[in-house]
Amino acid sequence: MRPLLLKEWIKLRGRLAAILLGCVAFHLYFAMTLRQKFTLEHAEMVFYQVGRIGQNIVAGFEYVPLAIGALLAFVQFAPEVARGHLRLSLHLPIATNRLILAHLAVGTAVLVTLFALNAAALAAIVGIWFPAEFVTSALSAAVPWMVAGLVAYFGGVAAMLEPQAIRRVAWLIVTAAIVALCHLSTHRGAYDDAIWGLILLALLFVPAIPWVARRFRDGGGAPSPGVGRPAAIVLIVAVCAIAAPVATGTLFDAQMEETQIFFSPVSRTFVYREHLRDHEFRHATREGADLDRKTFQTLLPFIYNRDMEVWGLLPVTIDGRAFDRRALADERMIFELKPRDIADRRADVPVYPLIESEPGQARLQFPEDVFRFTAERMEFLNVDTLAVEAATTRIFTEALAEKGFAFPPRLVEGRATILKPFDEGYLVVDAKGAVFHIKRAGGRPRVVRTPIPADLGIRSIQVVENAQRRFLGLLLSRDGRLFLIRNGDYRLVPLPTAGYVPDAMDYKLIMNPVAPTATWSHAAGARAAALAPDLTLVDTFERAAPERPRGWAERVVRTFVPFEIRLEARGGDRLEWSFAAGAWTAFAVSLGLAMIVGGLDRRRTSRRERLVTVALTIAFGMFGLIAARLTGPAWPERTA
Repeated sequence: MRPLLLKEWIKLRGRLAAILLGCVAFHLYFAMTLRQKFTLEHAEMVFYQVGRIGQNIVAGFEYVPLAIGALLAFVQFAPEVARGHLRLSLHLPIATNRLILAHLAVGTAVLVTLFALNAAALAAIVGIWFPAEFVTSALSAAVPWMVAGLVAYFGGVAAMLEPQAIRRVAWLIVTAAIVALCHLSTHRGAYDDAIWGLILLALLFVPAIPWVARRFRDGGGAPSPGVGRPAAIVLIVAVCAIAAPVATGTLFDAQMEETQIFFSPVSRTFVYREHLRDHEFRHATREGADLDRKTFQTLLPFIYNRDMEVWGLLPVTIDGRAFDRRALADERMIFELKPRDIADRRADVPVYPLIESEPGQARLQFPEDVFRFTAERMEFLNVDTLAVEAATTRIFTEALAEKGFAFPPRLVEGRATILKPFDEGYLVVDAKGAVFHIKRAGGRPRVVRTPIPADLGIRSIQVVENAQRRFLGLLLSRDGRLFLIRNGDYRLVPLPTAGYVPDAMDYKLIMNPVAPTATWSHAAGARAAALAPDLTLVDTFERAAPERPRGWAERVVRTFVPFEIRLEARGGDRLEWSFAAGAWTAFAVSLGLAMIVGGLDRRRTSRRERLVTVALTIAFGMFGLIAARLTGPAWPERTA
């Protein structure tokens, strides 16, 4: 193997130098772009944009690993294939698998080294302007892009070694599909729960490539034994199952709005709005009486007060009290918790601005420092120099210690924005589960140890800074209970949650002085609870979403889809794998088609190959049939 390594080094060294120069050019451009960003914006604003809004600071880098992988595959194998050197090498007295895997080992080692150098450069550049938490976030975002580069390398090698044109195209399609999966999202932490699946798909190329190399050596022909063909079959079936929902969704899925339920303070009954099809909506009462749109809106004056003012229907009298447009708007308060707002479904950078709550001016402004929690203190960093603000760190850490705060915290929740009427700071759950309210007032810490039970099992807190100042926010427990946190005494007010699934449903609380309403909904339907002004339960109503109409073309196409694999963000930034079985008719149709194809191929394929085709079709439906045809014999073989 030493001569092989020497040959690969001599062949690649000049081309690797060119690739490295390209990487250096990109990182110089990236550093200048980042420097310009800090020149044009205040550092505290850049920290806000990147840390809280989720702006991607490493934009453009997603294509660097992809380009490196594709280029390395080309420069390593294209000359060998074009000149026939590789085919001659495969006829040497050395196992084909061993020879090809040695080539792959060299290429993979070079690729990993290049990725490591790029990651180090990325970390060094980001670390000039941001603390370590931002560096970790940037590197985490780059992991799926590096997997894409690895897939591009393996897929490019397989396509160049494949002797048959149609199968070469198939390898390119499989490669492109997996690469696309690696670029679905640029949100930090999006792939934390899904990266294992992408790595598994990438590793399936490793046994498949020697199998393709044997076909290359033999000029095609019957599939050779070993694990290469099964690996190729799994890859093809997986890509078909992933592509199927994308294709059917693009062709047929219409965007359906969720059913909305409200409790009318005027008619004292539930009313709802549901999406039927296209631009057709139905407005109706709980009893089923249809309403026109204008009547529906007049039953909800706290929501549609602007329209009612235009129609001359204000002021409106409810329970003997007259409301004009200003009163209707001022008395309304909305709390909303979506799955993506839940703490463990977000991937926040744990560095936060602590805004001055008594700014002495009309508008809030970002401070020139940010804070983070360590194992023993609340640490403040200057955003311009990244130096620790020792005095501020000391006084806040001491203030927390005096209240019995246990480091490090489990949860830090607040609204890090200046687009709000005032600032309430952060609600922080310490290591023992106690909840502390931390604010900056006049440059000094204001810390309150709240009476919220430490054993409540808090999953998430959403701080709400509303001009009414009645409530501090929403609290979600790990067992799915939801509470309002009352301002001042921090008392928890329980909300109705029967049937509420936090990870799949949007929860909305519409507050008004007459008839508050809580609703929680998802694609399958909605449920609502009418509340008294003191937020005690009055009545509930549930309605399933109307079934989406399906045309004959969609029904025919879905007949051929035995199952689906999806990688998507369901109610959050994090991507998740999911599996859904199709109709049983898909297997029956595919099996019938396999029998027909097997009969037509009776004279051209062996009985064993026909049995393989039928078995794969039974197991994977149409996807198995496609995989069998793409990995089967390239030309007629002698009938058994």
